[in-house]
Amino acid sequence: MRALLLGEGNSDLGSQNTMSGFRLGAIGELFFGILRDKVDPSYQDENPAFLNPECWMQILSKQDFHNFVPKKDPRAPKSSTPKLEKKFSKTQQSLVALAVKMVHYAKENGFDFCVFFKDADQSKSTELLDALQAGFRSYGHVALVPQPTSEVWLISGYLKDHPSQMRGELKDAILEDYVTGNDNSNRSGKRILGKLLHGKDGEPTGAEESEIVSCMLENRTWEKVELPSFCCAVDQIEEVAAEIGNYRYGSVETETI
Repeated sequence: MRALLLGEGNSDLGSQNTMSGFRLGAIGELFFGILRDKVDPSYQDENPAFLNPECWMQILSKQDFHNFVPKKDPRAPKSSTPKLEKKFSKTQQSLVALAVKMVHYAKENGFDFCVFFKDADQSKSTELLDALQAGFRSYGHVALVPQPTSEVWLISGYLKDHPSQMRGELKDAILEDYVTGNDNSNRSGKRILGKLLHGKDGEPTGAEESEIVSCMLENRTWEKVELPSFCCAVDQIEEVAAEIGNYRYGSVETETI
C-alpha cells in the first residue's frame, strides 16, 4: 500500500526531501491520527509498518509535483469532459485538471490512493470539493479543504480542550463564516489562533499547531469538532480506512519510499 500526498506547503501535510527527510505537518498528523483510529485494528496488527507513515506515504509539494508532471505532459489525460468545463469556474477547472494529473501520476508510480490539501480561502469549500471529486472520480482519495483555512480546524480542536477560552463567535456553528481567508485581517485564522495561544497578537508556530493536533488526538476531541468542512474530511478518511482494512490497497511494505 502506498499513498501520494500533495499540499500547498510544508506546514500543512508536511514535507519530504533528501535534506530534511520525511516530516508530517500539523494537518498531515491530524489526517494520519484519524486514519489510524479508523483502520481495522487487525490490519494494523498484521501490518506494523502502517504505524510508520514514512513506509507508505510520499509527500510532494505543489512545485515538486508540477516539476514531475509538466503542464503539457502528452501522456496525461484531458482534465475533464466538456460538460464539466462549462459547469465549473476557472478555479474549479484548474482543480479538476490537477486532480486528474494527480491520479495519472499516482497510477504511473504505483500509488493506491491520493491525499490532497488546499485551503478554501475566499472560495466555498463545497464547490472546490465538487471539482476535486470530479477529477479524482472513482480513484481512492481524501480531499482536505478547510473553510476557509486549516486554522479553523485547529481553533475548534483547541477550544474543545480549553473550553474556558470559548467565545460566542468561535463556536462551531458560525466559526467557518466568522474566520476570513484574508491573512491580513484580524479575523484570520492565524491571528485568532495566535491570540488564543499567546493572549496577544501573533501567529502560531508549526510546533504549536502540532501540539494542538497531538492533544486533539490524545483526548479524542477531534470527534467533537462539528465544522462542516472537517466532518466532510473525516467521512472521506473513513472511506479510505475501510478500503485499507479490507486489504483492497494491499499490505504495507517494510522499506521506506
